[in-house]
This record gives sequence, C-alpha cells and structure tokens, in this order.
Amino acid sequence: MLLGNYTGQISIGDSTFDNTGSKDIFICKFNSNFDVEWANHFGTKGNDYITDFALNEFNAAYITGTYRTQIEINSKEKTDLFFNPYILKFNNKGDFRFIYTIDDSTNHYYNPQNVILDNNNILVSGNTSEYSATNNFLYEFYDCDYGKKIDLPEEITIYEEQTLYSAEDGFSEYLWSNGVKNKEINLSQRGIYYLTTKDQHGCVSVDTMNVEIFNTILADNSGNNRNNNYNKFEAEIFPNPASYFIDLKITNIETTSPVQVFVISETGAIVYYKSFDEPAVNFVQQIELDINSGNYLMKIVNNQNIKTEKIIIIK
Repeated sequence: MLLGNYTGQISIGDSTFDNTGSKDIFICKFNSNFDVEWANHFGTKGNDYITDFALNEFNAAYITGTYRTQIEINSKEKTDLFFNPYILKFNNKGDFRFIYTIDDSTNHYYNPQNVILDNNNILVSGNTSEYSATNNFLYEFYDCDYGKKIDLPEEITIYEEQTLYSAEDGFSEYLWSNGVKNKEINLSQRGIYYLTTKDQHGCVSVDTMNVEIFNTILADNSGNNRNNNYNKFEAEIFPNPASYFIDLKITNIETTSPVQVFVISETGAIVYYKSFDEPAVNFVQQIELDINSGNYLMKIVNNQNIKTEKIIIIK
C-alpha cells in the first residue's frame, strides 16, 4: 500500500487524478509483482494531510489526518479555518466508502496521531491546542459497513386476507414503507414492502420483500384442506418423497380453466410455478423440481378448486 500527498496532477497505473485544492491525498495498492491493483484519491478545497493509516482484516484502508477550509459530506458543505481531523475509508477494491470529520469548531489546531481498529470500532487519538492550552483527544466511530443488516425474504405468500409478519430482532428502530414503526406489520395487500432499520450504533439498513396474497388458499400448515366445498377434483402426487421429478395426476378437473401448480417453501417463497392451459379431464404431468432438499407445499389450482399437499424433496 502506498499513500501520500500530491499537487497538480498525478498518474498511478492506468488512473490519472487532478488536484481539487492545494494538496490532495492519493492511495494505491500493489500486488506481489508491484503492479497497481487499484488507485484512488481524495481532496478538499484546501490542504489535506495524512498522519496515520491502518488496514483491517479485509484490507480496507482507514486514513486519518487534517483538512483545512471547506469539505463536503453528504451534500453538505462544512467550513473550517483551522486544521480539523477526519477519518476516511477506502474498501479493499479502492472504492471510497465514507469520511467523517471529528470537530467542526474553528478555534482548535488538531494533530491526529493514531488510527486504531478494534473490531468494527475506529479509534482516532492525538492532541489539540487552543491558544496556549494543549489537550489529548480520543474519538470513536463505528464502521457501519460491517454492522447488522436486515434480511427479509425475497418473496412470501400469505393465505389469509391479513397476516401478521414479524421481522428479525436486533434493531433499535424499524420503519416500514407504510409508516409502521415496529418489527411487526399486518400484510393485507400484495406488492413490494420496504423496511428500514437502525441498530444501536445508528447504522441504517434497508431491504425489500414481495408479498403475494392468495385469499382462496384453503390449506393449514399441516396440508389439510379447510373447506371441502372446493375440493371437486382429486390429485395424486408420486413419488413422495422425491428427488427431482414428481408425477402429478388429477382427475375430474374443469377443462375450461388452466391447472396452476405452485410449490411453496417453508418461508413462504414460491420456488416453482407453472400454468397448464387447456388441460384434459384426466390430467397427467411430470414436474421437474430443481430445488433444495426440504419440506414444501404443493398448491394446485383449477378454477375455484384448490388442493394443497405436503411434498418432501431429498437430494
């Protein structure tokens, strides 16, 4: 790893960087043959200095130093007439990740001397002077790149007009796209749901899930049918358990409506779907299931008639 200051213009490998202010920062990484793997730079409108840097276990680089005059963070410009410290991060591919300023006051001269990594915590220490007084400082930041992330299922299928869904624990704040501010939400409409979370360190995480609702689903978790008035056709599934292929035989179906076959995982995700148009009264079809081992529900829909059966896949 090589880093330092430059003025004017600098070329590193295939990259060329123009100077933003007086003195800017460059950083680059070489492989074992001393070829440049990546290079990047950073600069404010004034002088930017490096006093220390550290690498974490993933080879992400953390740089500390001072800047002077103006710096823009999150589209907001900050002005400093003295020398205030910063902490700057590039990931192991050389992408800029974030920069934090440590103090926005304009009457301190800072001298950050060390950047120390403690798991996901970033510690910056040094000394500062205000007029004739000199003091030591220690600032701590948390790297949200490695913070807890909310993980919603990509898609879920619910079988009631309203179902209570609960996101995972471990966050201090929850905000769903419909304004609900806790981890539980009533799912009453199909569509994309967004969830924004914040953890104890203030790190924000966002994920989405697609919700499908089948109001006429008549199966409980055991695979038993709830309303026999709809069970006009008969279905046989064999073999069960199966590995890759399942033979589906249906008798006494409504030939003017397609036969729709869904395979749904234990998390509610649809892992297989196919619609067979213009089926025969006695319907026979071999279905290939390229899915992981586990327990599933197979839902067969023909007009308003529905059958739900448990199937087991063993690879």
